[in-house]
Amino acid sequence: MKLGKFVRSLLERLGYGFYKVEHSAYGIDPFVDIRRLSRHLGYPIETFFDVGANVGQTAKKALGAFPSVSVVCFEPHPATFAQLTANVAKKKRVAPHNLALGSETGEAVLHQYESSDLNSLNPNSPYVSRFHPDAKSVAVQVTTLDEFCAAHSVGKIDVLKIDTEGFDAMVLRGAQGMLSRGAIKFVYTEFNHILPREGIAGGSLSELDELLAPARLRFVASYTDYITPKGAFFASCNALFALSHG
Repeated sequence: MKLGKFVRSLLERLGYGFYKVEHSAYGIDPFVDIRRLSRHLGYPIETFFDVGANVGQTAKKALGAFPSVSVVCFEPHPATFAQLTANVAKKKRVAPHNLALGSETGEAVLHQYESSDLNSLNPNSPYVSRFHPDAKSVAVQVTTLDEFCAAHSVGKIDVLKIDTEGFDAMVLRGAQGMLSRGAIKFVYTEFNHILPREGIAGGSLSELDELLAPARLRFVASYTDYITPKGAFFASCNALFALSHG
């Protein structure tokens, strides 16, 4: 038996798969899927918007996945933004902004939790509605994606990543100009359930699809971060949409 076949057979017996990453099924790694689709569709990945950047986890992944990309980060919380700035200080292709994105420009209340990745402008997000964590509040500045792009002469966004804890639809409502022009090629956004639910604001995949479908952004795959099966079932997921040619 050849070495390759022996190793493959051994891994399978141990319960592991053995395959080339680029040939894996869609829905396993969003960055692999974006790379593959960008080649098929002819969309070079040069501009990556990280909305809800937290301390720069996704920004660093984007730099590693796309060699020519420039990452624009948005993080509204002052302390978290300071951590983000420190973490990307030596990254020449990252531009951090102490801003939230939404459907309107102005000042808003950010709901702050013990874990900074749960912070949101949405006071009744799916996670909060399920687990009821204690919250503090801080005033932050909000702009729309359309207004930011106009002010900074941004003509296209190759990847728009949104992780705003149930505020994702509001970010997309503030991006209708860019979306309608076909200026956004991929959207990678968070969701928690398929249809809207009573008493919960945001987190619905169908609502996101309704905002993206008119702009010819088609659902590609979903990616599950974690599931809490005990009690009221809760899932934290992300969805990838890609701009179709027709």
